[in-house]
Amino acid sequence: MAVVDAGFVVSKRRDITASWLTSVLRAGSSLTDGKVARLSVERWRSKSLSELYRLEASYTRKTSTPASFILKVARADQVSSTARSRRWKEHEFYTRLAAVMDEPPVPRLYSAAFDPSTQRSHLLLEDLTRTHRSPPAPLPPTPDQLRGAVDCLAQIHSWWWNHPDLSVAVAERDEAWIAERTASTQRRLTRFLAEFGDHLPQATRTALATAAEVWPAMLRRTAALPLTIVHGDAHPWNFLTPLAPSDRRTCLLDWEGWSIEPGPHDLASLIALHLPVSERRALEQDLIERYGVQLHRPGVAGYDETACWDDYRRAIVRRVLSPVGLWSRGTHARAWWPALEHITAAYHDLRCEEVI
Repeated sequence: MAVVDAGFVVSKRRDITASWLTSVLRAGSSLTDGKVARLSVERWRSKSLSELYRLEASYTRKTSTPASFILKVARADQVSSTARSRRWKEHEFYTRLAAVMDEPPVPRLYSAAFDPSTQRSHLLLEDLTRTHRSPPAPLPPTPDQLRGAVDCLAQIHSWWWNHPDLSVAVAERDEAWIAERTASTQRRLTRFLAEFGDHLPQATRTALATAAEVWPAMLRRTAALPLTIVHGDAHPWNFLTPLAPSDRRTCLLDWEGWSIEPGPHDLASLIALHLPVSERRALEQDLIERYGVQLHRPGVAGYDETACWDDYRRAIVRRVLSPVGLWSRGTHARAWWPALEHITAAYHDLRCEEVI
């Protein structure tokens, strides 16, 4: 279905009307005959930067247009530069990146709008809640859900693998950019260790200190590796697994933090950062090998298993500092502490210091 970059931004619940939905569906050629006769609006989920609503529609004429949608609306009380950046990035992903992919493994987009002056945005998305499910957080995914997630990442990564359009953005990552990122990372780590350092195991402190020390070199090395579009927060609960084999493939939600990195950057998040240590040790080998196989099927060449493993280990080094970032954004210790335990265990298990 065609996507329209709508000019009007939904900002309040009262903006969500049958006439509004009719107009955006018509503008995107998703509704060619008739109109929305009735519309029910239910607040479905509240997130840090947005409110999600489930819309249930009936039409005046028989149509193949879906009867339910998920509408993601920016929260009016979140107007920081971070909120603006993340909303703009998700808008860009759906309207510019996903729009040019063949059957991208994400919810279909029916309408999108972003207003830079007000920092408001909305996304009208396909409702997958009846056909897909995610693991019940914070429980880990099943092996089948993990395999579906790896296939999903490989499909996205292979499409953008070393795409020429990515080189322009990477060229902007000069020494000044590296110095700024390094200084910001070190400041966060210093504050984190001042508060929690005495409570951390020596192995954890060693991994954190090493990752911070090699941060500039890791950023420079990234520019020489195969690059792609990565999600940036590919934790297990952002994946939706189909309930029936006949349904579409696993889909990935919440594209507010996408960036340009080596593909294993997402694998480190999915596997090393969020899986319990025993689960990671049992499944890691098969999942990394599966990722390589799925990359090669669409035509990615010159990237063997050794290169994939080395890039995965380097991604773990960078991800060691992710729990510190979670803490700095106000995340409770019950969330960042397990992640820190998981990623530092992976760092030592895989001897990641050998590839930095």
